[in-house]
Amino acid sequence: MTTIRFRNNTYTFGNCDLNLQYFDSGDLHGNDNFRIPDQNPPVYEVLNQIDPTLMQSAMAAVIDGKTVPLTEKITKDCMLDIVTLEENEGKQIYHDSLAFLIAQTAFACNTEWQLAAITVSDENCTLQFTSNAQMPEYTAIKQQLTETIQNTAAIQIITGFQKEMLTETYASLSQPYAQTLLAQYDDYDFVPIAARQNFVLPITEKTVLVTNPSVIKEYTITLQYTDDGFTVVCQHSIA
Repeated sequence: MTTIRFRNNTYTFGNCDLNLQYFDSGDLHGNDNFRIPDQNPPVYEVLNQIDPTLMQSAMAAVIDGKTVPLTEKITKDCMLDIVTLEENEGKQIYHDSLAFLIAQTAFACNTEWQLAAITVSDENCTLQFTSNAQMPEYTAIKQQLTETIQNTAAIQIITGFQKEMLTETYASLSQPYAQTLLAQYDDYDFVPIAARQNFVLPITEKTVLVTNPSVIKEYTITLQYTDDGFTVVCQHSIA
């Protein structure tokens, strides 16, 4: 049996059962126990069973003090919590994820808009693009970003692919920003990446992104033109 401690409650599961031991009357539905069809369920399944509203604010999870994506599987007894926008770490994850979605949006609009740099903090994210093509219009880029976020596809963090295979498969890795990050790896090294549909960017091993882009909302976007391209600045509107 595996035991999870989440805030004021203890949960145990094993043999495909997850049994809740509450200090009060049960979960918000009055249930005392429930089933999850996975002996090592991902965090998001556990949170959905405890209280589905948790997923509306969760940027990531914390397992025994380590911040991990909501897709992380629970394999042993642990202390579990979530990261939200109430914390600076949650804002950092929010803006890291928003930066990835902006990069995906720009690449889908025009592959000649080449991503050159990304700067992220808990306050905002800034993406610099170089381009010899027609510059984007503010209304069009904002609308396309909205559509990108509303798409139900999840953001996946993957570590099991070698550099050579990735660069031969994904055109987005030819961009200057991606090439700079890939330069530290040999062809047969495994590279951590963030992936959504056919768009991929390298990330650091410590990077955590939201799983469900629908939590990305209430943001402002600024478009600035430069001599050789343009810059996009985004931030959560209450950051």
